[in-house]
Order: sequence, then structure tokens, then C-alpha cells
Amino acid sequence: MTLRGIGETVAGLCGDGRGRILAVIACGWFLVLGVRLVLPALLPFVSEAFSLDLASAGALVTVLYAVYALGQFPGGLLGDRIGERNVLTLAAALGFVAVVLLSLPLAFPVFVCGIVLYGFGTALYSPTRLTVLSDVYDEHDGAAIGLTLGAGNAGNAVLPAFAGLLATYASWRLGFGFAIPLFLALTVALWVTIPKSTSPTPDVETLSRAMVSRIGAAFFRREVLLATALMFVSSVLWQAVTGLYPTYLVVEKGLSGSEAALLFGLLFGFGMFFQPIAGAAGDRFGARRTLAVIFVVAIGALSALPFARGPLALVAVTLALTSLLNFAAITFPYVNAALPSDVQGGGLGLVRTAYMTLASTGPAAVGALGGAGYFDEAFFALAGVGLLGLALTAKLPPAPRSE
Repeated sequence: MTLRGIGETVAGLCGDGRGRILAVIACGWFLVLGVRLVLPALLPFVSEAFSLDLASAGALVTVLYAVYALGQFPGGLLGDRIGERNVLTLAAALGFVAVVLLSLPLAFPVFVCGIVLYGFGTALYSPTRLTVLSDVYDEHDGAAIGLTLGAGNAGNAVLPAFAGLLATYASWRLGFGFAIPLFLALTVALWVTIPKSTSPTPDVETLSRAMVSRIGAAFFRREVLLATALMFVSSVLWQAVTGLYPTYLVVEKGLSGSEAALLFGLLFGFGMFFQPIAGAAGDRFGARRTLAVIFVVAIGALSALPFARGPLALVAVTLALTSLLNFAAITFPYVNAALPSDVQGGGLGLVRTAYMTLASTGPAAVGALGGAGYFDEAFFALAGVGLLGLALTAKLPPAPRSE
């Protein structure tokens, strides 16, 4: 892109007061997504405080991921019905209440309630932010969404590591509590910045029997089924690794909690660099070849992790594990292209809720294996799941254009 083109894009993003909307939504995604991964980063501290075994710790992460997955589809529908500003503000308010509960020295059931509230609030924010940006930016929505995704990746890289330092040198409760004023400020900023509604209220036919049937028919297309299976496999790998990686580093590699959190943040820091490259490779070489390379790298990293010793080896494996962050850049455009244009939103929402909910069991399974003394073997098992994904990739047909 030329300097003139960059200038035109920046002017398009900031013109007509839209820059404030983009800034608030992007900053919100930085906070919402980054704090969501604070739980895995602080899981060793949480487990010690509540005397949790590895199976229970993994199940706690599964609760967070499962609620997030289950809330995706209704979150999108709610935005259409009551307005995007109300949904985004509600999401931030739920985040505020959740981090208050997580940071107070209360009983374990209250902590679990905080996890559930946070998962649901994140689910409300996730689809609605995309709807607002697509509605507000008719010509530069790709750039706006790309900047927001980048902000989320930055949150993943920075906030878990920061929370780990707070947990080590102050209190693990403060690892959640630092976000209390930030969520309060975000709640106010969203309310005063976002328009009440950015898209028209759908008519009752949006969820008619005919539309549901059409979504179902599209879902059972061969290319959609294969892509959904690949999204499930990649999500199992992503959720299992991100949910238990810091705990694994503490238990099996002897790292301190802050060191594990820092390496965890480094995983997403590397990902910020490689995700755009993966997306460009998918456009250039096609989904099948790009996914095959990503799976090969992921399988190698998961197989090598139990043998890694020392900081340099762990950094190298962490670098290779960033491949787990690159699947979405390939699979989402593929599924979008395979779905009929009139049901892309509902179809993608159904696919996303289905595979993410099933895949959220990954952390619980890895935690159970770790608790039984098979933590290293759990990562070998995940490498086997990657081999299944590689086999499915070989069957993936070219995605047709949307009807």
C-alpha cells in the first residue's frame, strides 16, 4: 500500500467522529480479551489458594471457555434486538462485577460465579463489536476490525504477564483487581460513545422455520462439515494449551508463576507477528496447503514440549506454539465463503457456538491427565489430535464462492 493509500485509510477510520468509536471498542477488546486469559496465567496461584488439584483447575478453565462459547449466538441476537450500545455496555458492566468478585477474598463458589459472569460478558462483547464496526465503517471495515483484533492480541500478550507479576510480588487477587477501574471506565466510555443502535432491528422472519432450515442445509455441506471439524480440532488444541500452559510450566518445568505468565504472554506476542502472515499465506496458497503447514508446526511443537529444558528451549517451543493462533485466519474465511450469503451470519454463529462449546472440554481433559500423573502424555495426546486435523486437511475441497 502506498503512503497515499495509508493516509486515505487513516482518514476513513478517523473521519466523521468514527475514530472515537473504533478507539473505545479496540481498547475494550484489549481489556476484555486480555483479562480472559488472566485466569490461565494465574491458575497456579488460584489452585494453591483454593487447594485445587489439576483436574479441578482444568475444569475451572473449561467453565470460562464453555460459557464464552455458549453465549456467542445469543449475544449476537441480543445485539440485534436491544441495540448494540446496550449490549456492549452490559458486557463491560458484567466484566466489572466479575473482576470485583474475583478479586475479593471470598469463598470458592463466589470465585466460580465471577468466572461465569466474565465468560458471559465476554461472549456479549465478542460478536457485537464486529457488528458495530461493520455498520459504522462501510468502506474500511476490514481495517477497523483488523486494528481491533490486533488490540486483542496485544491484551493477550501484556495483561496475563502483568497479572503474573502482581501475583508474585503483591497478591494474586490484585492480578484481577487491577482491572476494576478499567472496566468501570470502559462501561462509561461505551455508553457515551457508541450509538444506541447501528443496524436495523430484524423482522420476525429472521428466525423463521425456512431460515433455520436453510442454515441447517448449509451446515451439512461437505466443505462446511470438514471446515467445522477442523475448527473443532484447532480449538481443542488452542483451548487446551492456553488453558493449562502456565500451570504445566510451573508443575513440570519448575518455572515460577511470574516466569510462566511471562512466557504465556510471549506466546501471544509472537502471535501478533505471525497471524497476518498466516492470513496472507492462506490467500496466496489456499486453505489446504496453509493449514497443512500450520498443523505440521503445531504437531512438532506439542511433541517437543515435554523434552524442552532450559529457557532457550522453552522460548523456541513457545514460538512454534504460536501456530495454534493461526488457524482462525484460514478457517473463518473458508467457512464464510462456503456458506450462502443470506445465512452467513447465523450459519457462522451456529458453527462457532457448536465447535467452541465442544472444544471447551480440552482444558478439563488435560487437567485430568495431569492430575493422574500424565501431564507430559497429555501434550503427546494433543499432538495426536493435531495429526487428526492434518488428515482432515487433506480432504478439504476448495471453498466455493458464496451464493
